[in-house]
Order: sequence, then C-alpha cells, then structure tokens
Amino acid sequence: MATFTYADAVKLLGGNDSKIVKALDGILGTALLGGSVLSVSDLLSWFDAKAEFIRLSGELAGAVSQRRGSSRIDRTRRLHAAHSVIVIVAFFEAFDELGIPFTTKSLDMTRQRQLVLQENSPATIHDAAVPLLTPDQPYESFVTILLAWYQRLAAELARLVQRLALWDDLTETAQDRALEKVTALPKQSVRRYEELFRRLAVDCPEVGFWVARLDAQATRGTLGVALRRLSDSLVSLSTGDTPTAQRQELTLRYQSALNHPILDSGDAPGGLTIPLLSTSYIDPFFQVNDGGSTAFVAQKAWWESRQVRTDMYRFIVGYLTSPAAWAAPLLVLGDPGSGKSLLTKVLAARLPASDYLVVRVELREAPADADVLDQIEHAIKRALKEDVSWPSLVRSAPRALPVVLLDGFDELLQATGVNQTDYLTRIARFQRDRADVDLPVAFVVTSRISVANRAALPADSVVVRLTEFTDEQKRQWLDIWRHNNIGHFEAHGLRPLDLATVQRYEDLSAHPLLLLMLALYDAEGNPLQQAGAQLDEAELYERLLTRFASREVAKEGSHRTDTELAQAIQDELERLSIVAFAMFNRGSQWVTEADLDKDLAVFQDAPVSSAGIRSALSAGVIALGRFFFVQRSRATRDSQALYTYEFLHATFGEYLVARHIWNVLSDLPRRVVSRRSSAVDDSELYALLSFVPLSNRTSILGFLVERSTDPSPGLLTEELFRAADHAQLRARYTEYAPMALSTPERFAIYRANLLLLTTSLSDVVRVSELCRQPDSVVPAWNKYTRLWKATLTPEDWQAFVDAFTLHRVWNGDNRDIELVPSSYADPGDPEWLDVEWWRNREVAAGQFVYADPLAMEQEAHFLCDEDEDLKLNALRPYSNGFDHGILTVVSRSGRATTHVEALLGLFATEWTDRNDQDEYLRVLAHFHDEGHASDLIARAVFDAVRARPDQFDFRELASHAWIATSPHFWGLICTVLGTPHHGDDLAVILAEHWRPDTAYQAVPELVADAWLRMAEGGFTVPACIPDIDVVLANTLPKIAETRPDLVKRAHNFFADRER
Repeated sequence: MATFTYADAVKLLGGNDSKIVKALDGILGTALLGGSVLSVSDLLSWFDAKAEFIRLSGELAGAVSQRRGSSRIDRTRRLHAAHSVIVIVAFFEAFDELGIPFTTKSLDMTRQRQLVLQENSPATIHDAAVPLLTPDQPYESFVTILLAWYQRLAAELARLVQRLALWDDLTETAQDRALEKVTALPKQSVRRYEELFRRLAVDCPEVGFWVARLDAQATRGTLGVALRRLSDSLVSLSTGDTPTAQRQELTLRYQSALNHPILDSGDAPGGLTIPLLSTSYIDPFFQVNDGGSTAFVAQKAWWESRQVRTDMYRFIVGYLTSPAAWAAPLLVLGDPGSGKSLLTKVLAARLPASDYLVVRVELREAPADADVLDQIEHAIKRALKEDVSWPSLVRSAPRALPVVLLDGFDELLQATGVNQTDYLTRIARFQRDRADVDLPVAFVVTSRISVANRAALPADSVVVRLTEFTDEQKRQWLDIWRHNNIGHFEAHGLRPLDLATVQRYEDLSAHPLLLLMLALYDAEGNPLQQAGAQLDEAELYERLLTRFASREVAKEGSHRTDTELAQAIQDELERLSIVAFAMFNRGSQWVTEADLDKDLAVFQDAPVSSAGIRSALSAGVIALGRFFFVQRSRATRDSQALYTYEFLHATFGEYLVARHIWNVLSDLPRRVVSRRSSAVDDSELYALLSFVPLSNRTSILGFLVERSTDPSPGLLTEELFRAADHAQLRARYTEYAPMALSTPERFAIYRANLLLLTTSLSDVVRVSELCRQPDSVVPAWNKYTRLWKATLTPEDWQAFVDAFTLHRVWNGDNRDIELVPSSYADPGDPEWLDVEWWRNREVAAGQFVYADPLAMEQEAHFLCDEDEDLKLNALRPYSNGFDHGILTVVSRSGRATTHVEALLGLFATEWTDRNDQDEYLRVLAHFHDEGHASDLIARAVFDAVRARPDQFDFRELASHAWIATSPHFWGLICTVLGTPHHGDDLAVILAEHWRPDTAYQAVPELVADAWLRMAEGGFTVPACIPDIDVVLANTLPKIAETRPDLVKRAHNFFADRER
C-alpha cells in the first residue's frame, strides 16, 4: 500500500497557500512547494530550525482535529497525513533531546565539502514513504517496523556527521558520547511517537481504532451482538451528509435483515422461535494475517500461531477509516456455518449511510462470468428494482466511502467450476482505477477457507479468518435461544440446552449454524441431555440425521404406514449417502448438481419432476433442497442457476459414507452373483470403494468401528480381499465414474479399502490369513504393497501407510505380518530391523549382507521416482571405500548395523551404556578385519576416542586386537599420560600392547611429549615402560626439526635434573 512522504503529508494538510506550509517550505529550502532537490546545506538547516520545524509541523497535524474534512475519504487522507507528520516530528523532538550543538555554522560547510557529502545525505527524512499503522497489524509489529525505519535515519545521520569538520574537532571521548546519543535516537523517537500518537488518537478518535487490541477486554462481560458497537462508533465519527432517496432505500432494505430470523422458520419444529439476526448474531472472534504472507491462508494449520482477536467492531472501524481499505479487498474466510454471510448482512445494516455507500452483492445471484462492475450493478437492480448505474450512485454520495460486500466467492468458484484465479486481483485493479480518479472504494469478500487457495491474492490484501465459537460465545448464544423459547420449554416440560451438554460435542457446536442444529434437535424431547455422556459420535449423527429426515418425510403427509414411514426415512438417508460418496469419491468437500444427478441416476431411480413449479427439479434439488445441514451454493451463468452442495460439517458426509458401507456389507450375504453361484455380488461395494482410499478420511473408519456390532462383515471383507485376484468384471454400476481411473488403479484402491475395512472391523489381521499362503507371506505382501505404491498418489500412499501399525511376527517357523489399525495402537517409530526375520533365520553374528549400488542406481534411474532417488543419494556414503557395495553386518546382539551407524554412535556426546559402545566396536571390527576401508574406520575410531577420552575404557579398547596393535592407539594413550586422566593402568595397557621401536618411528612426538609431561608433572614412570632417558634418546633425533619446542623442553628437563 502506498504511503505518504513528509512532503506529501504537509501539502495535503496545509495546501499550497497555507502560511504554515510556506514557513516549512522556507525551512526546507523550497523543497516542498518548488519541488527542488535538497542540498546538504538545506538539509542541515533543518537542524538549525528544528524548534520551529517541530512547532509548525505539530500545528499542522493538530489542525486535523479541528477540520473534519469534506468527506469520509478526505478525512481518512488527512488522518494518514497527520500520522506521517507525527512520525517525522517524533524523530526531531527526540533529536532535540540529544543536546549536541548542531548548526550549519559550526559544521564549517565549505562548497567543496558540500559536494563531497552530497551523495551521503539522509534525504529519506524528506522524501521517503513514512510507515503507516494499519488495523490488521499488531501494534507491536508496527513499532518494530518504525524502530527499524528510525534506525536507518539515525545511521545515515551518523555517517553524515562523521564526515563533517565539526566531527574532526571533537575529542575521541566526545565522539563516543555523540555516537551513543545517536544510537539511542531511534528508541527515543519511538517513545516520542507513542506520546504524539496518543495525543492524535484523543483528538482524532478514528486513529485509535487503527491499533489492534490483542487483549481479552472484548470477552469481559456481555459479548457484542450484531455489531451494535460498530454503528455507534461510526456514527460518532461521522463526516457525511443526508443520504439521497436511493441510498436511503438501500439502507432500509439492508437494515430490515436485522429483523428477520437467522433461519427460515419453516425449518424449525412447531412452537419454536428462531431468533432474529439483530438479537442472536454474536460478534465473531477472528484472526488476521497481520500483514504477513497470504500464501497459505487456505490451510488451517497456518492460522494456529495467529493471535485470536475479539474486537471485530474495532477492527472494522479501523479498517474502513484507514487508507488500507482502498488498496485491495478484505478477504473474510470461514468454515461452512461460521456466519460469513450473516457478517455481510450485519455490516450492510450497521454502516451509517451518511458516511458509507454500501452495496451487498450475493455472488450466487450475480452473473458468474460478468466483470465486477456488472455484478455490482446487478445487485443494485435486485435491491432497488430499477436500473441504477454504479457511477451515478457513487456521484450521488460525494461525502461517503463506497463499500462493496461480495458474499460467497467460494460459491462462484464451486458452482461454475472455473478457477477465477484473477478475480481478487481484478477487484484490486478496479480499486486502483477508482483511486486514480479520486474515487476510492473498499471491498469485503467472503469465502469458505477450503477454496481460498484457488484465487491469487493481491499483495496488499488483508485476510481475516472467523474462528470457532468459544465457550463464552456458546453460552451467550444458548442464553439467547433460551430467552426466545422459554415458553415452549415450559409448556412441554423441557430443559433448555445448556453449555455442559454442548461441550460434549465440540465439533458440532463450533459454529453458529451447527449450534442451532443441535438446539433444534434437543428441543424435541431433550435427546442430547437425556443421553448424557453415553452417546458416542456415530450414534449422535445417526439420531440427528434420522430426526431431520423423519421431519422432512412427515411434511409430505400422514398417509404412510409405520413401515412405509420407516422405509421413506431410510430412503432419504440413502440418498444423502450417495451425496456423501459423490463428494468423497471426487476428493472434495462439495459436489455440483450436475455430477450429483449423474450419481443418483446410477444408484437410484431418478425422481420425477415435482408438480406445480415452473421448471423441473433435478434429483439433487429434491434430495437435498430441504435439509438445512446441507448448504447449497449458487452462481448464475447465462441466466441459468448453477448449484453445488456441501455438508454443514464434513463429518456429516464421513458418517454417511461409513453408514452406507456398513449397510451394504450387512446386506451383501443376500446378494449373490446368480442362482447357480454362492459368490456374493459386490458390484455396489466395488463401485463405491474403487476410487479413493478410505485412509484419506480416517474418521470414516472410526465411524465404522463404532457402528460395528457383528464380526461377520469383517470376515466378509477378508474373503473379498482373497477373491479379488480372480474376481470377474462387475456388470452393474459401470456408469458410475466420479473420476477417470484405469482398471488397475481401481482394482488396487478397492483391494486397499478391503484391507482397511478388514483391519478396522477385525482389530488384528495376519497377512497369512489374508493370502492363505503361510510359507509365502512376505512375497505376497510385497506384491500387494508394490501395486498400491505404484497406483496411489504419494499423498494417498502415505495416508494408507499411516493407517496401520505393522508388526513382523512369527507363525511357527514361518514369517508373518500382523496389522493393527493405527487408531488402536500408535505406530510410533518403526521397530529395529529384526535380522533373523529379515533373513528368514539364515543369519549369524559377523555375517555380511551386501547390496549392489550399481544395480540400485540403475533401478532408481529407470524408475524416475523422487523418493527412490533421495534414498539412493542418502546411501551413497555407505558404499564409499567398499569394493563390494553397501554393507550391513549382523552384530552380536542380532541387529543389522552399518559402519556409518557404528561410527556415529561412537561420536555420540554422552555414553550411558558401555554395552552399546562395545557393540559398535565389535561391528567395526568386522568391517576392519574384512579389509573394507580399514584405514578410514581406524582413523574415525581414534578421532572419536581422542575427542572424548574420558568416555572410553582403554582396557576394553585394547581387547580389540585391531585397535591394540595400532600405533595410533599407542599415541592416544600417550596423549592421556601425564594429564588429569592419567593412571598407572594406562601405562600397563601401553606396555602390554605396544612395540617401542615401532612407536618411536610412527608417533615419536606423542611419545616424547607424554614422557616429558609425566616428568614435569611429577608422575612416577612405571617400571613396565622405558624410562625417560631411553625414550628421549630414541625420539628427539626424529623430531628435532619439526618439534623444536619438545627439544627445548627436554634440554630444560635435563638441566634442571643436573642441578
């Protein structure tokens, strides 16, 4: 967002003819009005006249409170300018406190010196964009930005001063003191800014709303309802005029929504009152992207670290009175039922018509392919019932800021199937074009969070996410519900729904519409409260769906018998299940009406058109149009309405998928292929479960487990899994194609789902029972898993793997694999490789297992698989220095260990188990003795010991012959002799294993240094090793040129001894 420079701000506040502006222009060397470039002397003259500069700038900023502005837009610009002025004034006031005599005369500014300094002047004081506080930005973040800005100014000032004559005349102490004060200037400037800002906020209350309040004050006492405080605040800040007739008509239409129920009363059981919008809309809590990246706003995990704010009315006031609102659209995200549409209705009703020209556009009704202007004018026509152009309406409100509320961007995306990737950027372009002709406009766009990644966000966009209801919000909503229906509850002997009951169903009470659904359900006999804590989630969904389905069926008349009524209810739920599968098998949370009609035509007889309407109703409309927990999105293209459907909460669809699977499995034994065959006809199950793995939605499997009351479906899916290899092509439901997959892909996914079902319904499954090949379990499992990995997407494959906890077990003398749902047992980290199981008991300690790196490279290259390439790259160091390829050795404990793992273990920072250390050393001994990179391994081991000698037992090290006979080991002992870790046992170990003549040749400096260190430290040289005279006689000649320091120490030792 473009911000003002100091020069811009002064000219806007004072105008070219203002006495104050002319006086400031004189101080600035005509840089304000004349547009001339500041010379160094002009710049430094600011400091001569800083008192006058501060006074005049302060008067200019203070005048904003006395002049309201000619319009809301003019007022906002003036506030922006005043803020820019106080940022600069704060810097000069802080500078004034430094106490440095800083005048042009004292600086000795010769012409030549000015020319030298010209390129180093801190011109940003005059012409740089000044940081602006905006309501989306936490105040603390802005202060950090402002401090950095002041630091740049101070650094430039310091560089300038250090090049002046004055600086050369200062003593070093005076220079240090001056630099300390300049270094303190940024923090002093921030302190002065905060004081000036508080003063400006008192004089101009709008500015106070720019500060983001992150405290909990908004939750104290009664929470806000229907943004009443928004209208109260904006009315008190009004700068506008009396609306014209058309504007007044728009306002009245929008305000009337406050007196309508939040839900069509026809959806409520008899006797219940649906609360009005004005009394039941609880001000939402929210999060803001706080000026950061908008790349991940569609991901809920991205929002977890964002502060939850409770001051929606303050944020809206601050946003609409800030120039940030003109730069790009404000995007409001939320889940279905979170109140996004209601927010736009309340905003349209609460923004005062004197200062804001509001047009609310329901994108579901607007032409989907039209440009933004046409969509706005379409909404105006629907509201006023006449053709009114947007430009003429704007011209009728010269003192108001136009605000366009675009509700349902997600509906536009979903219903049209068009990405509309540039829709928001087109809005920002529209805003920029309007601002260029001095007619800025603000936009607010709502969308479900799940589709927010399908459109590019402009750089300056602010994104708000409506958060889930807190307990405080739920309590207040329940109080409103009780107040509206207390008569009904008392007349029927019912208890109002309470918070304690609602808290048991956190997901189903997270948003206002979901909470209303629970309230409507409990209002008929208090089933939620009577169930207590015994009601599991699956049973709750079954009761909810059955109750709503029975209510809709009952509306059709009472001519049915009880049996017919029960069947009609089941038919409704079955249709809803097909809807749920339509979404699940397309990998989406929503489905278009056209796709849904195709699916219903495959699985059910398509319903006939309802009589008495102007056009035939589709199967989708008839199946879903009456369930308020199914949300219908709409867009219009070529005058034709396009619909999509989505469940109010995703778990409704997941439960319905699980419910239908269970019903099909339960009925499957009665479905046979033909009279001549006992094989079951799994055509429907195959059609529904051959497109998407159930592991993509693990809650479906959880619902299945909760519904499971009979083990036979699990046995049936196990049998189907075994028979899958030889199953015939299914002749039924072939028209069902929610996505395009090949036959092998569908076969693999179906079999994967059969395994998921079998495991979930049977708790524990052994692969030997699945394949009925107890002696070939591993090859069979390899065949299954390779097919799944080859056909599933990487994301689906990982989700499938995560769904299981796998154990490698024995079935007698045969290997077996045991599978348990990961929901039953945390898979944790994979178990250590069981070499005995891996090699089918054909192992022995010290046995090597080889892998040919060339073959692995060829295979990885041929596969072109990213994961395989990454694994191979990680394994390359393991084959370095080994002629026979990548090696793994079987350790004494039966573990498979590589040399790299053993070496890394030795370098561990702490040892808690000497057994592990010994295990690693024995593993490395196998590699060393086999001649595989012997020198490399030896050097690495000795480096580990040298780095931490106190962590190793030298007696244990010496027990390994390949270590004990190495001169490097003898040298290691020598580095410890005569140190605090010295011990006579080390000398004994050395005596037992070294060959002195070899040591004198291989490590003479270490030996000489050790004996000198023992002598100098007063250590007694044990008799088992040579005395110092023998050692030095054999080592000094060899190190005379390379280690003269040791030679000198030796001479000193002998001289001292002779004394």
